[in-house]
Amino acid sequence: PTPAPDVPGLVERLRSRAARPPSSYKTTFDITEAADALEALQAEVARVQAKYDRERHAADEYEARATAAEAERDAQRSKVEELSVELAYCERRLDADYQREGVADLIAERDALKAEVGRLRKADRACQWYWPENSTESENCADSPQEVVQNAYGWEEPRGDVVAVARGGVVEVTYCAALPPAPDSDSDDEFWVEEATEEAAASKITAELERRAALSPAKAGG
Repeated sequence: PTPAPDVPGLVERLRSRAARPPSSYKTTFDITEAADALEALQAEVARVQAKYDRERHAADEYEARATAAEAERDAQRSKVEELSVELAYCERRLDADYQREGVADLIAERDALKAEVGRLRKADRACQWYWPENSTESENCADSPQEVVQNAYGWEEPRGDVVAVARGGVVEVTYCAALPPAPDSDSDDEFWVEEATEEAAASKITAELERRAALSPAKAGG
């Protein structure tokens, strides 16, 4: 950067020259030198002023940003305080509602569910007997779903007919069917089906019969 001119020295020189005797050449020379000095001084003043303006502008921008940041911070703090108050209010309401209604309702619901579970367990333990659906006479009672199906088949070879089996007469109804052991089975157990719907049981029997029909002659013959 260009060094600043010696301003105090310029002023003293100008004053010294002003006290000299008049001389056309000297006066012209002094005026020219004074003009040059004044131009240098004006240039320095302009440079300092420009620097001041830049720094002042930067300071103003910084101050504006700082003011905006402080305003935003204060707004956020205010919002946090508002939300804190609202949260505390909601927590108090929740606690009051829970104590006033929730606990009593939950306890009543829990007790009702416990009673229902106990009733169903008792009924389940007392109903391990099986009947054909809609036929709960004592002579039709059986120890297992398989026995009900065998009775329905007339104790003949299983033929895949779906039979509705009621456990306990009223507790549960399932749909059962049986087929003879499959030719490709490693077991002598019958093919047994027990489903919640008649359609599902019939579908399984149909699928098994189709599978057996597709077996190779060697496997089909055992």
